Amino acid sequence: MIQCKFNNLVVKDNIQYAFKGYLYYNNCYYENQNIESLILNMNLKNIKSEIVEFNGNFFTYYENEEYVWAAVDKVRSMPVFYSYNGSDLYISDDVYWIEEKIEKCEIDNNCVSEFLCSGLVSGRNTLYKEIKQIEAGQYILFCKKTGEIKRKQYYRYVHNNYFQCNYEQIDEIFFDVLNDVFKRLIKSVNGRTLYVPLSSGLDSRLIVLMLKKLGYDKVVTYSYGKKNNFESNLSKKISDKLGYEWFFVEYSNSLWKEWYASEEYKRYCKLAHSFVSTPHFQDWPAVWMLKKQKLISEDAVFVPGHTGDFLAGSFLPYKFCDSTKEVENECIIKPILDRHYSFRGHLKKSDKKYEDFKHKILENVKDLFDGTLNGASNAVECWVWKERQAKFITNSLRVYEFWGYDWRIPFWDSCMLEFFQRLKLEDRYLKRYYKRFVLKLSREKLGEVFAKEEDTNKSLKSIDIKDLLRDTNMIQIARDLNAMKKRVLYKKEYENQPLYMYGIMSLDEFKSRYTGWQGINSFIAEDVYDLVKSNDYNS
Repeated sequence: MIQCKFNNLVVKDNIQYAFKGYLYYNNCYYENQNIESLILNMNLKNIKSEIVEFNGNFFTYYENEEYVWAAVDKVRSMPVFYSYNGSDLYISDDVYWIEEKIEKCEIDNNCVSEFLCSGLVSGRNTLYKEIKQIEAGQYILFCKKTGEIKRKQYYRYVHNNYFQCNYEQIDEIFFDVLNDVFKRLIKSVNGRTLYVPLSSGLDSRLIVLMLKKLGYDKVVTYSYGKKNNFESNLSKKISDKLGYEWFFVEYSNSLWKEWYASEEYKRYCKLAHSFVSTPHFQDWPAVWMLKKQKLISEDAVFVPGHTGDFLAGSFLPYKFCDSTKEVENECIIKPILDRHYSFRGHLKKSDKKYEDFKHKILENVKDLFDGTLNGASNAVECWVWKERQAKFITNSLRVYEFWGYDWRIPFWDSCMLEFFQRLKLEDRYLKRYYKRFVLKLSREKLGEVFAKEEDTNKSLKSIDIKDLLRDTNMIQIARDLNAMKKRVLYKKEYENQPLYMYGIMSLDEFKSRYTGWQGINSFIAEDVYDLVKSNDYNS
């Protein structure tokens, strides 16, 4: 038996299909209104070569008399879930519908352990053993005759075909890519107003610079947090310089307490975690407040800067500056575990969880590792793309959907991916190329005050010292001492959280829960699991 649930399911003769999102294919633009001809004419025997050319953000479902086929885009921006027990297949973009269809869902304790340490469940798993997800750049194919379900990877974020030219020539290529990407974005929104969460960072700044360069004036920017914080002040300066309207939403501990206890947050949490990741919600109340004040147009499209810093190389470990050096598996494992599995403290090699997570990571990307730092960097960045970017960062788009708005993520345009996949390791390390490019463009369009070059040599020297520490037990001792210090100074940590987000709990509760290791997402992961375990998110 096959059952599916999609809000926009179309039934035609012996075929049914569903599509959500938008895409470019063979220079034609497709969305819900005109997708039928493309979906119905796809060749299932050659589907991998066709879907890899889809450029956009989407999921698609197709069923005929022989097969069921479903796919998500290259960054899983619109998740699809399924459950198959050998006889019954349930598939939907609504994971709670699948949960209801299954007589009894059993929590997967191994996945819970991973979720509490990292804020996500890696691979195709979820917090429930019976429910799976289609991963980024993947499709599933179910044969009705044999009852076999296959998972196929049509895309992976891997670097190759490196540029063999100087920066000036690469700049020309990148400008052409940016022009094409943002022209496609502008065409897809059809004159609607774009809302950009503008920080002091490079990604959102590049978005507004390109929109201004292409003459798109229906742009509004906004910022949030503590009053007169550095990020927001610079955000306003950039907006004023470009002539874009700017709004600010002030945060406080008392407001976070109110927001976190609201029914709206409970409903958002349910939408956003889907048994896979912690909800991303740092700008969730900002959009809510702007909506309440009627400062957002009904046709708004949000354009966040997800995730230029990742593409540029920000997740490369400190040691990845010598691409000729030979390394071992630990060069992949340690940076991923240190950075992405540290919600409850940095794992030691003697910890059983270390071995469990190590196995999961290697199972995911070990084929990319060839004993060199180039291979190690491919493995690390491929893991970060498929797991953290797809399941946490891109999942932040649920913020805009929850409040009823569309979104676009131009950094995940296929041409953008292809460009960054051609950057050499040394140009990605410390985001060298990208930072240089955006700072140069900033000086041209915004003036020197907005772009002060960093001393790269100085940065490298400080990295060398950190590397020496990382090769000794001193780094673990330093981490433990720092956690102890933070624990003692818990009140200062509570009051100085950059966005006041510890205000989701009282100071007394923070004192009882804080060990010195956690960040805000550590607490969110614990709270989400409590909701799932108690089934309270369904109330």
